[in-house]
Amino acid sequence: MLQSLIPWVDHPWLLLACLALSVPPLRDIWRMIFGDAADFAEDLRLAALPDWWAWLQGRYWDGQWAELKLTVFALLCVGLPAALYRIIAGWVN
Repeated sequence: MLQSLIPWVDHPWLLLACLALSVPPLRDIWRMIFGDAADFAEDLRLAALPDWWAWLQGRYWDGQWAELKLTVFALLCVGLPAALYRIIAGWVN
């Protein structure tokens, strides 16, 4: 697995450590954004609805809010470990 990361990442073990260190804050952020698993499942369902169907049901803005929450969380899942890696890799080099 790490062999495929070596050409793009200077410190592959550091990247794995950053991914592991990002899990606890991301778990807390997930709880702040979604609350519980039922709310997360509801947001997934609303985000998957076509916009025209959600508009006909009167849930258009609920779907937009769900999409925003999911997008922000997905970006944090990528951005937090990447930022942590860049900061720590800068200290190592």
